[in-house]
Amino acid sequence: MDTIIYIAVMIAVFVIVKRLIFPVAGGNRVKLALNGGAPVLDVRTQPEYDQQAIRGTVNLPLDRISEDTIAELAPDKTKPLLVHCLTGTRSGIATKKLRAFGYAEVYNLGSLPRAKALLKQAGFNRTEDS
Repeated sequence: MDTIIYIAVMIAVFVIVKRLIFPVAGGNRVKLALNGGAPVLDVRTQPEYDQQAIRGTVNLPLDRISEDTIAELAPDKTKPLLVHCLTGTRSGIATKKLRAFGYAEVYNLGSLPRAKALLKQAGFNRTEDS
């Protein structure tokens, strides 16, 4: 029984720490960002993206994000960017990386299911899988 409690506590601590390190955007910010012309970046690998993606998103795998590759997609650093991945971890890392490149408004949508829900709620009309 002590082992189960220990595991439950460790999972709870992990989830809390993950949220503190990689915070995710809420619905209002997503809607405002989309209204501001924000692209939606999927930072999963190309095979993951090919298997299941949100229509209208741009695939830019985390390991390919550089100042040059993002400048091609989003040359204006004052415009918002929305980022997601499968679980929210890679998108959290990408968010920090993009902010370090000077992008002021980068929002982590978190996991693929959460991104779908937030985008749909915000009126992103291309939330069907491709």
